[in-house]
Amino acid sequence: MKTTATKSDLNLALKLAVVATRRPQGEFARRARIGEVRFSKIVTGRIEATDKEQERIAELLHRDRAELQDAFKQALEAIAS
Repeated sequence: MKTTATKSDLNLALKLAVVATRRPQGEFARRARIGEVRFSKIVTGRIEATDKEQERIAELLHRDRAELQDAFKQALEAIAS
């Protein structure tokens, strides 16, 4: 069964990826040069990250943006099956 990743799925995947770094979300946000409140809004889906923010997040997660998006989709498909 193939699933399509929704915006909320990608936000959850981002949250899980940040948790996997074993650093507090606020520290991750600071390292990504994103305000803590803004980053929280990105994670919860209330706003979308800019291209530059996405690049910095991907860099901290040691992935390029496209790879990160693919990894999120694969994780969500594995969860759904």
